[in-house]
Amino acid sequence: MSKAKKIIPAPVDVPGRRVSWKPSGWSDILYGEVVSVHLRATQCPKYSHARVYKKVLKVIIGDGRIFTLSGEHENLKKIGMAVVTAED
Repeated sequence: MSKAKKIIPAPVDVPGRRVSWKPSGWSDILYGEVVSVHLRATQCPKYSHARVYKKVLKVIIGDGRIFTLSGEHENLKKIGMAVVTAED
């Protein structure tokens, strides 16, 4: 038996990369370009004196609107963010 080849998707947290996502279940698919990726310090839920870094993406769409989105893996999976390739 041959092993199944695991397909690893391209990372979306690279500035200049074209991405698509669906903000909610009833909205259309949006297409845009990642403008910046940075870390934002937020308060730790477990310890009030500590800080946790969260990844934040800024994405610009064709009409000029800029969206600030969480870059955490679970959140990107929830909104279905993926890299747009030439075939799409």
